[in-house]
Amino acid sequence: MQLRRTLGPLGAMALATAACASATTIPPTTEPHAISGSWMIEKTRPRSPWLLGVSCTSASRCWIVGGPEGGSAPGRGAVFATTDGGGGWVDQTLPPLVGGLFDVSCIQSDCWAVGENPTNKQAAIAATANGGKSWQTQTVPSGIRELLGVACVSASHCWAVGDSDVLASRSVAFILATANGGTTWTSQTRRTGFELQGISCANSSDCWAVGFRLTGAIPAPVATVLATTNGGRSWAREDLVPGIGELLSISCPNTSDCWALGYTLTGLPTAGSFVVATTNGGRTWKVQMTLRRLLPQLLGISCTNTSDCWAVGSLQALQGLILATHDGGHSWGSQSVRNGRIGPLRSISCLAGTDACWAVGWDGQTNFGGEVLSTR
Repeated sequence: MQLRRTLGPLGAMALATAACASATTIPPTTEPHAISGSWMIEKTRPRSPWLLGVSCTSASRCWIVGGPEGGSAPGRGAVFATTDGGGGWVDQTLPPLVGGLFDVSCIQSDCWAVGENPTNKQAAIAATANGGKSWQTQTVPSGIRELLGVACVSASHCWAVGDSDVLASRSVAFILATANGGTTWTSQTRRTGFELQGISCANSSDCWAVGFRLTGAIPAPVATVLATTNGGRSWAREDLVPGIGELLSISCPNTSDCWALGYTLTGLPTAGSFVVATTNGGRTWKVQMTLRRLLPQLLGISCTNTSDCWAVGSLQALQGLILATHDGGHSWGSQSVRNGRIGPLRSISCLAGTDACWAVGWDGQTNFGGEVLSTR
């Protein structure tokens, strides 16, 4: 799980090649054209080898999470905060036994970060109600090994997704929820043979979780979306365009429009990454863009309205990629960085009503230290 979470499709190659003979209805390659965008690499960076999640609540306040080896080896997790839009980052203190953190979601000064505790091989949730001056662990239901995604819509209501085992064939996927800020977390659904990696909520009723399920005599991954319109009392599976092996990230700015990132290794000549979208709350999904190569990998997405989305990942092993659309995904273009070459990017957070975005990953040019980009 951890390798897939940090490196995307390369970590899943052995599993996905079982589906080589499958048919697909995915459209042909769409190469993104260059479009305007003003990105810069922040000179002051958090000191962590892997930065995996970012959440910004204003043009000045952001939080970043990560950890040693992206959480794939024993060690402490890491959380960093800025109050000046990224000019400086402060290392905040986490409680003991919090390992690598994969995602973070913040509402004003309240944040929740999810990951794992490598000491007891259980999932971990760390939370703060004061902007990170102090962080506390919250109790996770037993049987969950790691939590990979979290989405909060208020200081009370959050959802998180994770799984029970590092091998997908043995894994049970979970969706957890809290309605009291994390004082209690409960399991709303569990699915055997599934893995869920990302979640997005438009409000306290409507949420979408993405990942994959295993099908076939020789288990192969098939992209999956689980959706709720009643706050999680029930979750229904939504059908996608055939041929996509896994979904990694999703962003839903309202109850109708969502964008998700996926990939397939089905038949390596047609392997690639994809952007899929819905405009009717998930009743139907359509592929908007395809990149027909083993690389690039699209790993993180942030949409602020029905027109504007940004997606990040890697163009090749040590080179980052930023894509954007300003017409709801009818066309996607690549954006450049004005002060250097970027390494692979894992997560992005953009503010509604602005073009302000922050993206995080690791610097492929030096010693794989953390890297932060912004449009400020």
